[in-house]
Amino acid sequence: MTDVVCAGPIFLDLTFEGLESLPVAGEEHFASDLHATPGGAGITAVGLARLGLEAAVVAPLGPDFAGVLVREWLEEEGVLCAGPRKGRTPVAAVLPVDGDRAFATFEPPAPVDARAIERLQPRAVVVGLDSLDVAPPGASVYAGAGHRDAERHAGRPPAGLADARALLVNRAEALVLTGERDADGAAAFQQQPDQQPKQTDEFVPISQLPAQDQLPAAPLLVIAYAFVWLVLFAYVVSVSRRLSKVQHEVERLESDIAKRT
Repeated sequence: MTDVVCAGPIFLDLTFEGLESLPVAGEEHFASDLHATPGGAGITAVGLARLGLEAAVVAPLGPDFAGVLVREWLEEEGVLCAGPRKGRTPVAAVLPVDGDRAFATFEPPAPVDARAIERLQPRAVVVGLDSLDVAPPGASVYAGAGHRDAERHAGRPPAGLADARALLVNRAEALVLTGERDADGAAAFQQQPDQQPKQTDEFVPISQLPAQDQLPAAPLLVIAYAFVWLVLFAYVVSVSRRLSKVQHEVERLESDIAKRT
């Protein structure tokens, strides 16, 4: 059994570091350094492997120079490459400038192999927005979206996204996907009513709930009791201050009356 399968395009990322600005047509700008790394689903898989999880990628990597390099790098990181060795490997030129970056990308079409994912028996699957249905039964789904995915589903995310545990996007992708103007609005975005997951009115015993939906009672009780005591303490302090103020006023009045008599 595999901990996590990352299913989606894997790129050879070529990052041109140190550009002062992006070139326009007819210009040539020079970078101070060049980095070649796995990109796309490969980034996620490498990060998971470095965290100690058993990670695999299911995506075609071609027999071309880019595919050979990326496969070698992934295997060195302990990532299992379960996709076919065919086609051409996606390549992206990454141009970082002023805290952001631009891309020039080659990405040939490549369908996700649901059977290859199922054979790995993953506990969790990271997939794109168009492949939310390829996760085997019982596997947790984490959705990812690139710029092209966000544009394709702009303002109306797919219905299956409601069943995903998390959506992995950057700020720009989130704004395009939700149609909101800022990150806070994107984070609070609600799907349309017809996209909401089906609800059930049936009683479900807690013992039959999935483990991730079962909350331990003890911490909640401790928090509740702490909150109640905090409210009572604040109330007692408030009453005590008011009584002290009233007592002071009474003493002042008694003093004034004594002086007049």
